Amino acid sequence: MADDTKSWLIILALQAQLQGIAVANGYRTDAGKAVWTEPKQRDASAALGISIATQHIDRWPGERPNKRGRQLLLTVEAAISTDLDNAHQLAHQLIGDVEDCLEKSAAAGALPAVPGVKPFEVESSEVANQPEGAPFIGVAMIISAGYLR
Repeated sequence: MADDTKSWLIILALQAQLQGIAVANGYRTDAGKAVWTEPKQRDASAALGISIATQHIDRWPGERPNKRGRQLLLTVEAAISTDLDNAHQLAHQLIGDVEDCLEKSAAAGALPAVPGVKPFEVESSEVANQPEGAPFIGVAMIISAGYLR
């Protein structure tokens, strides 16, 4: 859409990339089966998947105040089914899948398909405590993208 901001186009590019995370595509998990950019896209029957939310947009680190560079920080939360024997291991596989997905896209020159954008970078990852007996595990990652307005 012509009216979309560059920051929103970056979010859509990230969504498209994460949708490729599937065992059939050489990844360890099928976490990309459902990737949401809006909370209302997720219904109660589709609780497992990846959710993208904006954390904040800052001036590019180290940039002078009169420049138009921005750093978009996104929170990516993912939850996937697991049994109780391998939840911690699966959380690390999920983190690895997201990192591998972003690295593959950057290496192919396809990340993201928005002019003037630096490749996505994983800033941090956190494994959520699995509730006792819960059949899923979750992770939260902070992902950044630099761009010029």
